[in-house]
Amino acid sequence: MLKLVLFVGVVGAAAYLIPQLYEGTSNACTAIEAKVMRLAAAEAGSSDVRAAMALAARLSNGDLARAAVDSEYPNLPTGLGCVVGYYDLDPEALRF
Repeated sequence: MLKLVLFVGVVGAAAYLIPQLYEGTSNACTAIEAKVMRLAAAEAGSSDVRAAMALAARLSNGDLARAAVDSEYPNLPTGLGCVVGYYDLDPEALRF
């Protein structure tokens, strides 16, 4: 039983930390924005558009993602909602 609890704890901690480690950010909400910018930059043709998107992501510091997560997952704490939102983000919905 102890092994199961440890396993679930390690998997849960890894799932919580992977978004911010993969995107190189300080928290999961900023990781959502980094993922959106990364996916949108792949679609954008102009380097000016990519630069503007990167600047917007740096200036918001996760605030846009926090607001979206609070409305999408109102019953979850914001930090956990950002993790769920990171994994639940549909790249097809970002197509321009």
